Parts: sequence; structure tokens; C-alpha cells
Amino acid sequence: MTFEIEKNIAIPKIDKTRVGRKTKYPFRQMEIGDSFVAPKNAISAAQTHSMRHKEKFATRTIDADNIRIWRIA
Repeated sequence: MTFEIEKNIAIPKIDKTRVGRKTKYPFRQMEIGDSFVAPKNAISAAQTHSMRHKEKFATRTIDADNIRIWRIA
């Protein structure tokens, strides 16, 4: 396999809406007071997001399988 070397190709701007992994839960779109229902294993995702982005969340159990997550700060 051979590769063609090209000169003077501009580097495209980064699309800031697509940086990083695609998230499973909508933490980044939430405003204070917003909430959503998720499976219980989403608690760890909320904790990780909270530490990385300095946002706070509260969780409450709804039933055996689900919780509700609120953004509180």
C-alpha cells in the first residue's frame, strides 16, 4: 500500500458539538431543575459526569429497576 503525500491542505475546524464520546444519558443538555428516568446503573454515569463537569445531581429510586435523576446545580 502506498500513501500520497499532499502539501498545503488546511486543517478543518473542530466541531465542538461532536468532541468526545457520544453520551448515553442527556446530562449535558440538562438545566437546573430538569430530570429524567433511567435504569439504576445510570447512577455511576451521573457521578462521573458530576465530577468531570462540576455539576450536581440528585437521584431517587422509582421502582426495582429505575431511578429519576435531577440536575440540582
